Amino acid sequence: MNIKKILTISKFDSKQGFNEMNMIANENINAGTNRYLLHDLGIDKIKKGDIAIFCGAGISLNSGLPSAGDLKSYILEKLSNDAKDRECILNSKLPFESLMGIIFSYYWPLLPYEQNESYFDHRDSGYLSLKEKEAFLKSALASKCTAMGWPPEDFFQMFAYKDIKPNSNHLLLAKLAQHGFLHTILTTNFDLLIEIALKGQNPPTDFKVMSNSQRITIENAIFPQKPSSTNIFKIHGSVENLESIRATLSDVSDKELSSNWKKTIEYIFKSGSHNTVIILGYSCSDAFDITPAIKELEGDVKQVILVMHSKNIEASSPVPLSITDTIFKHFPGWLVQCDTDDFVKALWLSKQEIIGEYRPVNNRRKIWVKALQSWGDSFSLDSNAFMRNFAMGQLMDSISNYRRAIIYWEKCSGITMENNENNALPIIYRNISSSYAKLSDLERSNQYARMASEIYAKINSL
Repeated sequence: MNIKKILTISKFDSKQGFNEMNMIANENINAGTNRYLLHDLGIDKIKKGDIAIFCGAGISLNSGLPSAGDLKSYILEKLSNDAKDRECILNSKLPFESLMGIIFSYYWPLLPYEQNESYFDHRDSGYLSLKEKEAFLKSALASKCTAMGWPPEDFFQMFAYKDIKPNSNHLLLAKLAQHGFLHTILTTNFDLLIEIALKGQNPPTDFKVMSNSQRITIENAIFPQKPSSTNIFKIHGSVENLESIRATLSDVSDKELSSNWKKTIEYIFKSGSHNTVIILGYSCSDAFDITPAIKELEGDVKQVILVMHSKNIEASSPVPLSITDTIFKHFPGWLVQCDTDDFVKALWLSKQEIIGEYRPVNNRRKIWVKALQSWGDSFSLDSNAFMRNFAMGQLMDSISNYRRAIIYWEKCSGITMENNENNALPIIYRNISSSYAKLSDLERSNQYARMASEIYAKINSL
């Protein structure tokens, strides 16, 4: 590859795209053929144990599972009929983990006090005393949460839905593992598709899954490696172990839980026995756990091949990571923009004589929508209007649209009074008070704070 020509570009901006890079002529490469890319990258001749794979949600889209963006839009459509408010949230910088935390924060009334303590004490809007918390937990509105159909386990079981099957991406990983080319997989995915693909090999590939970071240590992995053994590190947890799932902001920013995962990331990208990490289907958007851990790595790190999916253009010449603005810019290696399906096909074909004939297995139907139907339908029930509005109030407050947050919480107040549920009013008024304070309307903020205290005092005197 004509490296000199590429290095004349001073910096690659992933936000701008590859327009400039696509203009680079390279007479030695057919840019439309991924097999040439593999040759350029040196991975058409990979040896056993040479590579590790880091993969994200993108590799499971062809199995009918959603991206984070798909889920975000789906949840917001269920929460609110106001298209402008939904668009406002989608266009904000609200992390997906924040949305998930707010959606499932309703779950705290169902937990013992010591488990929901952190929710109350770390919320951005409003603070309740211990007595106020206990008062709300005794309200009928809190007890109605049990019938809402929003429990996290029902949501995450989507990733184990019976019609979700491995696609060509998972099958390639399984084939590479079966024949000893791949011993280490790091993934952010909750689903079990890699595991299913590994079990489906003949004979089944020996593998070990590690998904609970409190028990994760590199020492627990399969060492010394058997010729076809594979370690799967599921950094955000697995649907097979719901307690391991880390989908909310508090989960992914938990320092204690993250410490062992940092060691895992260091192993994948620095100290492991492999030479190259191939990244597939990953958006590089985990700003609270993975991104900081990768940026902290220094010294002799692994070569990285970062494949960024694009369906609309032909494959471009690889770009040195050092001239990109990605989180891997301090790594040796290359950034490639192409159709990931074509890249996977080319990688499979490069090893076809060893791993077997290429199998195009893809299903882009949105099976996940069917899997979530019952859970999603529960959002629209009249009995769930309180929690819909409460969640929207939190979301609008989170993106600093305090006036709209107040409107949603006032709706909660109306529902509460209609149901004669005064026990729930203090938490609502505290939130309204907080939003008015953020608008610098201290008079109204103090008014609602007093109302919350007065109502609680009445409840406490009964």
